[in-house]
Amino acid sequence: MTTPGTVTEARQQHDTRRRGARRLLLGLVAAAAATALTGCSLLLPFGGIGGAGGGAADGGSSSAPNAESGGLGQQRPDWETCTDEGLVCATVEAPLDWDDPEGETIDLALIKREAEGTKLGTLFLNPGGPGLSGVDYYSTSHPGATGIAVKEHYDVIAWDTRGSAGVFGGTTPVVCLDEAGMDAYVFGGTEPASATRGSAEWIAQRSASAGEFAAACEENTGELLAHVDTESTVQDLEMLREIVGDEQLNFLGEDYGTFVGARYADRYPEKVGRMVLSSGWDPSATGFDVALGQATSLERILRTYLEQCLGNPECPLSGTVDEAMQSVRAKLDQLDATPGTAGDGRAVTSETFMNALLVTLTSRYAWMVPGYIFTGAVDGDYANVMEFADVAAGRDAEGYTSNYEESFTATVCLDLVTESDPAVVAEQAAEIDAAAPILGSYLAYSDLDCAEWPVAGPDEMAPVTAAGANPILVLGGTDVPGTPYAWSEALADQLESGVLVTLTTEGNRIYGASPCVNIAVDDYFMEGTVPESDPQCTEAKDEQLRADGYDGSSRWPLELE
Repeated sequence: MTTPGTVTEARQQHDTRRRGARRLLLGLVAAAAATALTGCSLLLPFGGIGGAGGGAADGGSSSAPNAESGGLGQQRPDWETCTDEGLVCATVEAPLDWDDPEGETIDLALIKREAEGTKLGTLFLNPGGPGLSGVDYYSTSHPGATGIAVKEHYDVIAWDTRGSAGVFGGTTPVVCLDEAGMDAYVFGGTEPASATRGSAEWIAQRSASAGEFAAACEENTGELLAHVDTESTVQDLEMLREIVGDEQLNFLGEDYGTFVGARYADRYPEKVGRMVLSSGWDPSATGFDVALGQATSLERILRTYLEQCLGNPECPLSGTVDEAMQSVRAKLDQLDATPGTAGDGRAVTSETFMNALLVTLTSRYAWMVPGYIFTGAVDGDYANVMEFADVAAGRDAEGYTSNYEESFTATVCLDLVTESDPAVVAEQAAEIDAAAPILGSYLAYSDLDCAEWPVAGPDEMAPVTAAGANPILVLGGTDVPGTPYAWSEALADQLESGVLVTLTTEGNRIYGASPCVNIAVDDYFMEGTVPESDPQCTEAKDEQLRADGYDGSSRWPLELE
């Protein structure tokens, strides 16, 4: 029986959609961190972030018209209350193709929480993905998505990046398959596998399935499919800055949102106000680099999870940690060869189980019930597995709640260098499996999802410098699930003005989870100061700050002088 709130909290902490095992894991991990704040805030009560850069007092554009936006930067959003908590929503237009700013347009949905005290500007928030609905995220997570100071002194705006769509709607979406088609694509069928994972035949089957999905996306989305890349989103963001009237952009990005922020800073360094990039993404990383880094990271987290589970008498697993690790691989291999069947008739494949496992590993709320997805699974009862697999799929009893799978794949295939040669993909998969022998082969092969994509991606991944930009804080956790610390180090090193703030943690939150981190972020957003060196935040430092009575929320009055 489910412990009350466990699945709900896991769903809230895991803002993700479908098929993490068949594609890059980043979206699953980013999503987990993003909705961590929904319902039960992980931000400490003294936290706060904000920005500076000034803006029009009435929320309209006061900055000089930007020729690049074709006049769309002068839009005045028609804000209307859209939540019981008083948040307001609006829709604005953006060029379909930024090479033709006066041509056809698409819609972007926005959501805003207005400043309560002296307004210092607007903070744009991107929770990651890519393709995650920022409107859906912020509509429920706003109590803890930012700290008290920013809620008092900044308008906070989240938006649906181009092509994404959630419950609130309003954004022109990427569309691929109907609900039945998505179920078949996401959960697969119950027939036994006709080829061994990793074999030439299996790779051909996987490529064919990805090709069919790509063809459906092209047919049902049309021209938009070629324009959901991050560079286009960066130009959307610059247009949004112009719309709100801020002279410079203030920005908080999580996970893949750090890629958006870094690319913005590289393109518009003089427009950077105060920018925080949390759980950094290495802009030079290829699809293979991402899969390898995430597989090794998740394998370490799996071992930690199993150690904790085995230490609890209610854990359904037994034996040593190494034996438990092998049992996880055995279950994946079993379902890969012969899928199970859920109570509602849907298939329980290795990918279904892997998605449920990823929700478990990336959501600390899921750790509250030891071994939850393993309970019953040994005997063929997959009820708990399907609960968490649906969390990963962004699916509920009424169907899919967003187009995350479609939007994610469309953006990644345009953003990242991926490999299409089956022989090279197989070699890379072997390297991933060697680095992560339990999970590796089930997190590999994601490049194949882009092999038949109708719009070509980049030939190389370019690092960023953002020469001349204001200081940019990069927050890195030493063992954040699926987001290697080395990525944050690489991002901070690439940025000319990058300032690294490290938190020793195995959790999936950095800002908001540590008083030490909060001090660095709050001081930066509120006063523009950055640490002279990496503060190297630890639990010991945080405990001392708590013992000293640190209360960041009282450091800045509602009405500033």
